[in-house]
Amino acid sequence: MPSVASAFDDLVDHIIKHKIYNPRPQVISRVLSRGIIKDLIKYSKHFREHIKEGIAVFRTDLRLTKDGKSHTIDLALGLRKKSESRTKRKPLSIEIDGESLIVYNEEPLEFTLFLENKSIITAHRNKRNRTRDLESLASFLPKFGEDPIKAATMIIGTAERYLNVDRLKWAEDALDLLCKERNSDISIEGIRESMGQSDQTLIELLKDEKIAELFCSKNKTEDPQKTMETVISEVPLKPDSQEGFDAIAIQFLSLDNIHTPTLVTPDYFSDEKYRRYHYNEVIDLLAKEYDRCFK
Repeated sequence: MPSVASAFDDLVDHIIKHKIYNPRPQVISRVLSRGIIKDLIKYSKHFREHIKEGIAVFRTDLRLTKDGKSHTIDLALGLRKKSESRTKRKPLSIEIDGESLIVYNEEPLEFTLFLENKSIITAHRNKRNRTRDLESLASFLPKFGEDPIKAATMIIGTAERYLNVDRLKWAEDALDLLCKERNSDISIEGIRESMGQSDQTLIELLKDEKIAELFCSKNKTEDPQKTMETVISEVPLKPDSQEGFDAIAIQFLSLDNIHTPTLVTPDYFSDEKYRRYHYNEVIDLLAKEYDRCFK
């Protein structure tokens, strides 16, 4: 079993590089999907062989339609006959033991793995929106046969206060009014430039409750654990459910758009009963399933 897997580390590096986390653009999901492909390459022998043969392909944000129903899946891996003219879409490349391996960005003709990425960093009260999406997808994907592996990820935020990107857009007038009342000079641009870097000036600024109320949303201390429990109890997982996911990776993330984000493992998630939801266990299972099903 792999001792270290890097997909979520790569995601955190991406967030740090871009300073601000915004969950809506699909770029976050695409970064995570590409990281998981790279991890699967490391641990699945037959996936590597398919890449070397030039038949392994992937597509992100793929619209799937079957029996009059449609879903857009975050990542579809699969096989496609090698052709002389490959797509111009950005491929994925990784070096393994000095050898460069390339997975082409093309729509599969035969699916091998489906992956859906979800997150709930703030507003944990909306957790059931995410679980309902996953439940719906779990019942839809079997339409494409029993062979494709079905997996999901859930990122759960642990921060109790979150500097909301959306609020920067509509709270500028309120900030200007507050600054006039106090004869102070605070700009939205200055806040934006300081986000996600553990900037001491921003940390001190947000100690002012009136300013914090303009830009920050709050979570309760117990929210992350409750969200985890909801995901585990409501999203179907094999072998408990016939129409369930083969694996669901839960990753906790300390992210507030104020401090530098970090991956965390709460004490309650260290319980042995949650072991199969840890990412290293999940990527190991996906690699073994790939090697078993697609030789």
